[in-house]
Amino acid sequence: MAETDDRKQPGATQEDLWAAINAFEQILEIMPNDRSSLETLSRAYEQIGDVTRALDMMLRLGEALIAEGDGPAAEELKDRLIKIGGDDPRCRDLAARLDRVAEVKPAVTTQARADEPVQAASEGVNKKREEALRRPFEMAEELAFAWALLEDNEIQQDEYASVVQDLTEMSAGNAAHTVSLLHVLEGRQFKNLGRIMAYAAERCRTPVLSLDSFDLKGEILELLPLSFAVQRGALVFDLIDRDAVVVVLNPFNKQLQADLQAILSRKVYVYLTLPSEFDNGVKRIREALAAQNLQDAKA
Repeated sequence: MAETDDRKQPGATQEDLWAAINAFEQILEIMPNDRSSLETLSRAYEQIGDVTRALDMMLRLGEALIAEGDGPAAEELKDRLIKIGGDDPRCRDLAARLDRVAEVKPAVTTQARADEPVQAASEGVNKKREEALRRPFEMAEELAFAWALLEDNEIQQDEYASVVQDLTEMSAGNAAHTVSLLHVLEGRQFKNLGRIMAYAAERCRTPVLSLDSFDLKGEILELLPLSFAVQRGALVFDLIDRDAVVVVLNPFNKQLQADLQAILSRKVYVYLTLPSEFDNGVKRIREALAAQNLQDAKA
């Protein structure tokens, strides 16, 4: 958890935060128990000083964590509730219930902690980051996405064959652009693309978000190499407190999400966006970086 002083230097302006708040509130209208949105909104409201709304989001998030029995997340939220909620009886009650969920933990002995080499742990983190940065695009992940659509009758057999062929042709070219199943569907003007997005959002708990609603600037430009973003179909678009908010084009790709966690070394919240908005986001970041380099050269 970031210290108070860190929160006074957010990665997003007040305008950016309100844009994020509006977007995530819309997501909650459709998916009222979405944990990522509740968590992000609680931190956003806390960051702008609206403690009442921050606590409302935390209380809703707590109920979701209890329902799912997520011990580690329950413990983290409990600490935030105690710190922010003070003597609010709702917070005290929820903190006690969260504590019971968090009670079951893997046993870690004092000797095990003492024996853990700190330097080796640090080297392990760096190694994972380098491995994640080097990991190439995997066509198998996009094919798995297509197969899931076929299995759940979201696309028909002939449509599946066509998109697989298109994916193969896209990946055979020089990877100067992002290859994804969603790019193929949007390029084909697939009439049920909206339904596909909704299906993927619900199946993977990765809500759909409009990337065009966000400014892409500041610290986020430096967080993730643009080459990685283009090749793997993932883009950091906002920071809430120190947590990274990311859009992806394949929410079924769990290796990508693990790689993002390893590279960014911070909590990551994942959302889904249209491929055209993703491409526009890449373009905007590329232009912002070029302008920044030009300014540095003149300095």
